Formats: sequence, C-alpha cells, structure tokens
Amino acid sequence: MAMDDFLDFVKKRKTALLEELAELEAAERVYRQSGVGSQNPMLPLDMKMPATKPTIKVAVIKLLEDTYPLGLTALEILERLNRRWWQGDLQRTSLSPQITRLKHEGKVVSERGTWKLPNKQDLNEYYLPKNTVEVDK
Repeated sequence: MAMDDFLDFVKKRKTALLEELAELEAAERVYRQSGVGSQNPMLPLDMKMPATKPTIKVAVIKLLEDTYPLGLTALEILERLNRRWWQGDLQRTSLSPQITRLKHEGKVVSERGTWKLPNKQDLNEYYLPKNTVEVDK
C-alpha cells in the first residue's frame, strides 16, 4: 500500500505543477502581448503562432486599432510587430515603406511623431470628393 500512496502523491503533485505551469505561461503570454517593455522583449514565447501571419500593413492596422486613439511611434510599432508576429526578424527598412504606403492610402496619419488611425473627420476629408457636403443622419 505504501507504493500506491506514493504514486498517488506523485500523480497529484505532477498535476498541480502542470496546472501552475499553464497559468504562468498564460500570464507570460498576456504580459508580452500587452506591449509593456521588458529586459529582453525578443525572448521566444513557448506558444504556437498562427499558421499565417498578417502582412506588415494589416499588422500595423491591427496594432493601431489596439491603441486607438493614442497611436504608436514607428519604433514602438516595430518592437510590437517583432514581439507579436516576427520574433525579431522584421527590420525597420521593411516597415517604413509600408507605413508610408498606409499614409498615402489614407489609412494612417502621423501626429507629433506617432502613427494613428484617422478619426472619422479625417476619413470624411480623405474619402469625400471636394464638392460633396457631408450629411449627418
């Protein structure tokens, strides 16, 4: 019987430790995805990434949606993209042209060094023809 008691103890302890490990990994994942700075933000997460990562432009829009209306600097965008999808492989020289394209498409605006999604008024000015009057309903 002593052997059975010992094996039951080991099994219960192992289950408890695995549950605690799962909670710690979930907390780590939430912390890293929150965008809070850390000593080494490029440490890998032990989690499966989506089968396909978004294009740079789509990823930038998703990040800016998460921070709307505050926005992010280009370096903050780069850091968060690398943490969330690129694991440190995305270079500034690849990001900058995509942000510029988004700006020319009217999908982002730059204000005081931060990139933001345009507010509704900015979108109206961009998409409505010059001789069109906006009507509120």
